[in-house]
Amino acid sequence: MNSRFFYFGLIIFIILISFVVYITQVLRLPIDFSSFYASILSLKNQQSPYQTQVLSFLNITKSSTLNLNTPFFVIIVSPLALLSYIKAFYFWQVLSMLALVYSGFLTLNIYPKQPKSYLLALFFSYPVLMNFLLGQLCSFLFLFIILGLQFERRNKQKLAGLCWGLATAIKLF
Repeated sequence: MNSRFFYFGLIIFIILISFVVYITQVLRLPIDFSSFYASILSLKNQQSPYQTQVLSFLNITKSSTLNLNTPFFVIIVSPLALLSYIKAFYFWQVLSMLALVYSGFLTLNIYPKQPKSYLLALFFSYPVLMNFLLGQLCSFLFLFIILGLQFERRNKQKLAGLCWGLATAIKLF
């Protein structure tokens, strides 16, 4: 697979994800990120992030399901409360995209004989597209898991354990 085709596919992926993110925000759909954001706003207001919350920052007023994320996750994403919902969501999606792309390149370093087309197949897979549509945190988990694998292969068990521990601390289930 030539590099020009790969980079063209990567650009198409970024455009597609940008469109999905834009549509999600124009419609102000209640997504997983809405629950994250409501939780960090509760934490900012010194309330429990583990209660049903009203998502007043969406076009529609809707109750959020309980936050099912770990306290560690809520604390590390709490700086997003300094931004408006839209800005926080876009920032989250950009970080998520960077984490996914970096994870993909790390995967190619770990398995160098795999063609780059596998990376494009990963980017256009249903789970990845849904991760961006719903504002989930799978890209970050993937990054920590792949980093842990890379450290393990380099015989750096403590760093591998740290990465895998972070992935577990962010999302237990």
